[in-house]
Amino acid sequence: MQYPLNLDKHLEPEVCSGMDDIRREIDHIDRTIVSLIGRRAEYVVAAAKFKTSETSVRAPERFATMLVQRREWAVAEGLNPDVIEKLYRDLVQYFISEELQHWKKGFSLDKVVPWGRSYEEYVNMFNLSDADLRQRILGCGDGPAEFNARLSAHGGHIVSFDPIYEFDASQIQSRISEIYQTVMDQMGRNQSDYVWDAISSIEDLGRIRMSAMNAFLMDFETGKRDGRYISGELPLLPFAKEQFDIALSSHFLFLYSAHLSAEFHLQALEEMLRVAREVRVFPLLTLDGKRSPHLDFVTEHLGKLGFSITVRRVPYEFQRGGNEMLHIERYPNGHLAGHAQKDA
Repeated sequence: MQYPLNLDKHLEPEVCSGMDDIRREIDHIDRTIVSLIGRRAEYVVAAAKFKTSETSVRAPERFATMLVQRREWAVAEGLNPDVIEKLYRDLVQYFISEELQHWKKGFSLDKVVPWGRSYEEYVNMFNLSDADLRQRILGCGDGPAEFNARLSAHGGHIVSFDPIYEFDASQIQSRISEIYQTVMDQMGRNQSDYVWDAISSIEDLGRIRMSAMNAFLMDFETGKRDGRYISGELPLLPFAKEQFDIALSSHFLFLYSAHLSAEFHLQALEEMLRVAREVRVFPLLTLDGKRSPHLDFVTEHLGKLGFSITVRRVPYEFQRGGNEMLHIERYPNGHLAGHAQKDA
């Protein structure tokens, strides 16, 4: 492939004699830009052989550094850095999606444990008011939860984002059937780790979970066609700035602190705050029931950036001690504030 990289022979804007000259030069520059993107794609392909995991493909730390640098370049050229950031986000998302096709070939449902919660649990976990439910909501890592189906049926505006949506309803249903009894047996062996109140027993838990997941399965194919279920995973989101009012993360961030770094959590939360003015995360405990070691790190960093951060008690507790959510706002009451607080 040849790349028209020589810009030395172009006409300077001030010596163009008319619109024909100007349009010809613009076309030449645009052709060069497209060709350079093509050349960039070749480097992306070459990089694939040096990457050993999906995380290394996404390279969240590298991506974050790139965005800062590209914004600086934009300012130096007298360009709007927000516009340049959006262009680079779209470009990098495209290249990542292409590169991830290699990894998705090795990604199968036998590596996933789909486990969905009910609409009522979502409302209580995130302490969602009637006014909240009328907002534009993004659910990150929703899996086969009932929340999207029920809220959409009542006229709500919600998008769920999860890698499991790569598969179809029959595949997800088969996997749920495969793991259901294993999960229930494990829960039975660890009953003391849970609060049997709103959910009264192991049998009640099974009924609630299967009812929620069946509601999801019945809605999934229609919702996917409507754009309500989108395949993908944090820390990158394929959405526009401020596209949502509230972004939720249920049983993913903080819960898997042993597997996901503090830096991953920080980038994921910053990305959620890019697309939504408010973020809520539940629970704040790890899988072993301890408070996440990443919580102080992310609240300190986000606080320095001017976000309002509060740990709030919620009217829900199933995992023993798991009755708090992290609440973050970008512009509370029209001004910036940056200190983590704890509500009673």
